[in-house]
Order: sequence, then structure tokens, then C-alpha cells
Amino acid sequence: MPRWIVISIAVLAAGSVLAAVGVVAASRSSRVVVPAVVGLREPEAVNRLQQAGLVAEEGGTLFSDEVPRGNVISQEPPAGTAVDRGAAVRIVVSAGAESFTMPDVIGRSAEEASRELAALGLVVSTQVVESQLASGTVLESFPAPGSPVSAGTPVRLSIAGQPPASQLERFSFVGVTVLVDPVPRGTAPDITYEVARRVRALVEASGGACVVTRSITTTSVALADRVAAARQATATVAVVLDTVSTGPAGMVVTIDPSKGAAAASASSRIASATLDAFSRASLPHAPGSPAKDPVLSVVPAPGIRVVLGNQNDPADAARFGDPDWADAVARAIYRGLGLGLGRSQR
Repeated sequence: MPRWIVISIAVLAAGSVLAAVGVVAASRSSRVVVPAVVGLREPEAVNRLQQAGLVAEEGGTLFSDEVPRGNVISQEPPAGTAVDRGAAVRIVVSAGAESFTMPDVIGRSAEEASRELAALGLVVSTQVVESQLASGTVLESFPAPGSPVSAGTPVRLSIAGQPPASQLERFSFVGVTVLVDPVPRGTAPDITYEVARRVRALVEASGGACVVTRSITTTSVALADRVAAARQATATVAVVLDTVSTGPAGMVVTIDPSKGAAAASASSRIASATLDAFSRASLPHAPGSPAKDPVLSVVPAPGIRVVLGNQNDPADAARFGDPDWADAVARAIYRGLGLGLGRSQR
């Protein structure tokens, strides 16, 4: 065989080997090893995956007593797996403990305390209280330190400072009788009665009369007895206060569709004014669809039904134990009645 043929065959063979090696190398260069991101803060985990040529995919959140809130609980594929460059790695992030102890932030600055509580997933609000302590110092927290809380629980901090003047608008309720029906649900605290008691105090302080269908010591009052009390009240306006065990959080205002035309129109005005008062007070709320109510239906006068919240919602349950929240709700209902009835301001 001529020498040049032998040389040509050798060159071709070497070229084929080099080409094969090149293909393997190229194939290998398109594969990367998934880094370990479990335990890292979510932003750090996302950054590490991006640096490796991978894409972080949100896998939702889970409660965890071991992994701090905001840290990665798990990843898929697991660390050490070889995958194609640009592949997605699904990460699940901790939502924190389902229930944990409210930290003690009393005596700290409002800014520092708010930042710490927000990092735990708590919803922080503040109110200014007159105090001789340094302005901005946390004086009190609700819930109190040591109370069980969970992510999403509303927390109110009382902060030292100079509070603004009272914004409560006063109306004349002279000649007005307000019927309040706090529906008993057998739960503690008796939030419907607590709000009813505050509404009564505001109405009577404004020259009006208020009839409450039950007392604090008779939480099991039968519906028939409350209906009878409503019939006898000769009320100018009626307010039913209730809670529910299912549905979204927050308050809902509804009217009874069985009212006559004049009472229905007035009921709509009162409901609208009450919703506006809830908005002004930054209270979570929503309008509801008209629904027949056994107490409102026997009162010829206008009236509204206010659902104060869901007993089984953690955020609402926390509000029910807050006396300042009950005050704010009662003041908003008082304002809604005053505006809706067209009562003159004092």
C-alpha cells in the first residue's frame, strides 16, 4: 500500500477521535451539578442557583418548627445531581413555626421592634400613647409577650409619644332608640356583647336610648326571647352583631331585603356609611349580599347586620381579644348610624 494512503488513513482516524472527544466535551460542558441550598435564606439560595447556571423555581411554603422563616426547607433535584444547564430547581421555603411565642419587645425602639416582628411574619400596627419615656419607646404589646402567635397574627404596639386629638365625631341621638342584638355564640371573649356595650355607651352619651336584647350573663338567650325583645323595643334603628365560623376574615355588613321601601332605603344609607367608617378606621371589611335576619325582619325600622369576623380565623380571633379593636368597631358603627340617620353633629 502506498505510503500516502497510510498517512491519509491515519490523519482521518485522528480527526475522528478528536471530533468524538470534542462532542463529549461539549456535552459535558452543558451539564452542571446542583449546589446545596437547603438551609439558606431564599435570596441567597436563588443567587447560588443562578451562579451555577440554574433557575430557581418557587415551590411554595411550609410551616416548620426547625427551619427559620424564609430559609429553604427542601430542594428538588437534590444537591449533587447532574442536570442540564438552565434546568429548574424547585425550592420550598419555611413559613416559620405554625405557632410560636410572642417576643418581648417592650422597652425597645418602635422601629427595631417592628422590624423584628415583621421578620417573624406578624402584622404590626402602632398607636401613640402619651408617656414621659423617650419618644418611640415600645410601652406595651398586644398580644402580650409570651402569648402564642403565628405568621399573619396582627400585633399592636403602644408607642410613647404625643397622641393626636380624638377624632370621634359626636352626633345628637336625642329622640332615637337604637336596638342592638349581640348574637350569642358561646365563645370567649363574648365579642358581640363587648361591641354592643360600647355602642350603647356612645348612643346614650349622645342623648339617645339603647336597648340590648341580652346581658353579658345570659349568653345562651334563645332566639325567640331576643325576637320578642326586638318587637317590644319600638326602635328607630336596629343593629345585629354576629360572628361566623366559616368564610373570609374581616367584617361584613348586610341588610335585610324584607324591609319596606323607606326602611330599605335608610338601611342602605346606614350600611354604606358604616362601611365608609370602617374604611376610615382601617378596619378590614366588605359589603355583603342582602340576607333575611330573624331579628331585623321583625323591626319595621331600618337596620343592618354586622358580622364582626370569623371565629376560626387566627387574625379575627386575635382581634376579638383586643379591647382597642372593639372600641374602634363601636365608634365606626356609631358614626355609620349618625350619618345614615342624618343626625346633626354636636
